[in-house]
Amino acid sequence: MTAYGYHDGRVVPAGVTLDYGGDSASKAGFSCLPGNPPRLIQRTYELIGPTIYGWWQETDITYTWHGPRLVQSAKRRFKRRGAVTASQTSVGHRCTAAGIG
Repeated sequence: MTAYGYHDGRVVPAGVTLDYGGDSASKAGFSCLPGNPPRLIQRTYELIGPTIYGWWQETDITYTWHGPRLVQSAKRRFKRRGAVTASQTSVGHRCTAAGIG
């Protein structure tokens, strides 16, 4: 999914492509956080195993709005245990509540 911002009365690409959904071994989703400026977090999950209830490698990339552009402001990678939930792989969870969207 391509993210867009608003600049000079036009919708323009925000410079980031976002992933969501996935399959049994690779998943992704993103959500928004309110603030000044608002932020967006892209989460990706890669199955380590042995099952979907086992270990996953999670990568979280935080983007901050700078005008109409999203700029990467943080990144972390870690191992987590347990199935990835539907809300973690949703499209824009909390983006409307954050005033984005």
